[in-house]
Amino acid sequence: LYRILTEMNESFAFFTKTERVLTGPGSAKEVLIDVCGGHGMIAMLFLAYQKVSRAVILDKEYRPSFDVMFNAWEAHLPPRESITVTTGDFRDTLPGVLAAHDP
Repeated sequence: LYRILTEMNESFAFFTKTERVLTGPGSAKEVLIDVCGGHGMIAMLFLAYQKVSRAVILDKEYRPSFDVMFNAWEAHLPPRESITVTTGDFRDTLPGVLAAHDP
């Protein structure tokens, strides 16, 4: 339980410190790319607060905790199709994700 609460606190802290910078005037607000995103909590916060309309989560492997988080927050999130989970080394996957979402 302590680990889950720590993850939640860290994710909320990141969200509150960065959401204005990442989604403020002059920013591209359509997609958030969460590198090393694991459980996807940061991406889900940006979606739940309607700061972005889509999110891509990059991580080395698919984590079952993503499904747990999505199911818990599903009532506050857009459809599941708005979140893509890409697995692999971010050094290999990030260039393709960035190119696919280039405005």
